[in-house]
Amino acid sequence: MTEQPDQVTVTLALSPRWVTLLAVLSEDGHGPVETVIYQLIDHAQQGVYRPGSWERGWLTQAFGYDWQSRLEPDTDDTTADGRVVFQRPVRPCPNDPPCPHPRSTHVHDAIGWYCTGFDGEGENEGCACGAIPDGSDPGEDDDDG
Repeated sequence: MTEQPDQVTVTLALSPRWVTLLAVLSEDGHGPVETVIYQLIDHAQQGVYRPGSWERGWLTQAFGYDWQSRLEPDTDDTTADGRVVFQRPVRPCPNDPPCPHPRSTHVHDAIGWYCTGFDGEGENEGCACGAIPDGSDPGEDDDDG
């Protein structure tokens, strides 16, 4: 495994017993445990971004369901026919201060970012980002006189 420039290095300290147990999963039963750990991590990350994968069930058994609420549809990675099939970690609100809505409810136009998080009646749910759905400045005076 060659480290690439855009990779993050993670250092693990494992007990000799864990290394011996994990080595059983290698091709020959005695192989490098680094390869086994890399494969486990690869399957885990697939379970995070692929909702229908067998790895998703595996992660749910290990970590429960709560972590899935920290995911949103990955609209940047669609199929050829435009379907969204993958997920990504919820991106934070780009506004300061941030609002409670996921980044997927934010839209950028010529004026800037605004939140489309609605309460069902067309209201902005008191969004802390201060933006309103039509993109106008929330501080603008609507009166003509």
